[in-house]
Amino acid sequence: MYNLLISLGIATLAFAIGALVTGTFIAGFIPAVLALVGAYIYLARRTSQKLQASMERVGETLKKIRPEDPPQLRKQRLDEAIQILEESRRFGRWQFLVEATVNSQLGALAYVQQDFKKARPYLEKAWMRDWTAHTMLAVMDWREKKIDDAVKRLEKVSGPAKKEAVFWGIYAWILAESDRRDAALAVVSRALKEMPESEAIKGLQDALSNKKKIRTNLFAPMWYTFFPEQVPMQRLMAPPTRGKGYPMPRR
Repeated sequence: MYNLLISLGIATLAFAIGALVTGTFIAGFIPAVLALVGAYIYLARRTSQKLQASMERVGETLKKIRPEDPPQLRKQRLDEAIQILEESRRFGRWQFLVEATVNSQLGALAYVQQDFKKARPYLEKAWMRDWTAHTMLAVMDWREKKIDDAVKRLEKVSGPAKKEAVFWGIYAWILAESDRRDAALAVVSRALKEMPESEAIKGLQDALSNKKKIRTNLFAPMWYTFFPEQVPMQRLMAPPTRGKGYPMPRR
């Protein structure tokens, strides 16, 4: 990407100057390394700040969306957020992982609207350690009865998501709903090792151990990001909380 290429160019110049001044190639190595690292950090930070500004604009746009808004107004604001995200792709020419971040956000927007067909190709282009995007894909696999595929996806991001109670809740719930209760209990045991104080995971363990119905509201409101179709009717009808609106994009 451009940031790396520019940094390499600066490093090459620093190497040449060092070598010419001292008359030895070895003397140019240290300034070249320092120039490469320093230039790349500066340029990467600058690109990151620009991307963050775009994400903040997306967030402000999504905050304006309310359940009681007319469909046309909701669509208009969503389209505005999508346009901002698409414009942010230009930063991908400068910095690694920007494209993956934008695709993840676009996929998440389509997902929470329950447009799963549209969401999948975007989410599949997310960074491999983006646990939220890959958990959404796993839930879609589960909906399509592809249980083994769902489990494989969840395993791949179990490292990045190990401190996220909702991740373990979804993992165990998918297994339990697929008649794999023993496997679900094994997942809960892993979760408790990572988050021994989590009341939600303790409640999940109690439900599975005693063959009770799992209370998914233990993981609310984050749970409904992955299962928008399960949002309780009373929540949809509740008046909006000041400062809260559509799910904010992740950075």
